[in-house]
Amino acid sequence: MNRFALICLALVSACAQPPAAAFPQAATLASGGATGDRLAVRFSDGATCRAIVPPTGGEGVFDACPQAQGYAVDVRHRNLLEPVFGAAVTPYATVTLTAASGRVTTFDLPTGDGR
Repeated sequence: MNRFALICLALVSACAQPPAAAFPQAATLASGGATGDRLAVRFSDGATCRAIVPPTGGEGVFDACPQAQGYAVDVRHRNLLEPVFGAAVTPYATVTLTAASGRVTTFDLPTGDGR
């Protein structure tokens, strides 16, 4: 009987799949003035990773984030309404995220559409 139980357990565990890796769902870039812009990326597992990016753009890796993601921000131009509305308006930029697996996700801002 024990052999039968072990065989069943082995078959069930062989069929189990590991959980899917979280993927980026949305990105925002808020104006932060001279200190840099605030990049925030929301993932499918509910985690939000944040970084400070120079006003002209930049790249790096999210610190203290459960997702091992690198980011690159290419600021195409600043929003003309930024001096009036500050962080309420977003610079026009492309955010590219690269996972450890090599998967690349790109967001065009201010719309936040990922591809």
